[in-house]
Amino acid sequence: MSHEGKRKILFVCSGNMNRSPTAEQVFKKLLSQHGYKVFGNDSVVDFDIEVNSAGLEAVEGGNQLTQEMLERHSEIYVFEPWHQEVLIAEYNLPKEKIVCLNIPDIYEKDDPELKALLRSKLLDYVRV
Repeated sequence: MSHEGKRKILFVCSGNMNRSPTAEQVFKKLLSQHGYKVFGNDSVVDFDIEVNSAGLEAVEGGNQLTQEMLERHSEIYVFEPWHQEVLIAEYNLPKEKIVCLNIPDIYEKDDPELKALLRSKLLDYVRV
């Protein structure tokens, strides 16, 4: 079964330690609550949307961003304007493919305040 044409979403922050993995989990939960089948760490054969996360920098324990990841995902969500600038300048990514969430690097992974902020910002992107 081909999954071409499915939504493939990638969250990118600085090191893939706090914001992007939290966003990945929050968005997967939001999508599931709205009836979507979500692919990510677990293997789901028939899925509507794939959600992953990565970081711009190589950090131990983080998933480092690659050009292949950017090419494979249809929607890229970043957290700060400079993340968007890096993706455009260093990876030649079209600006239209990037959404900047404007969430500063002041939160720890799974911080309840970060999760609430993500839920409010990402709810608009739960759609087919």
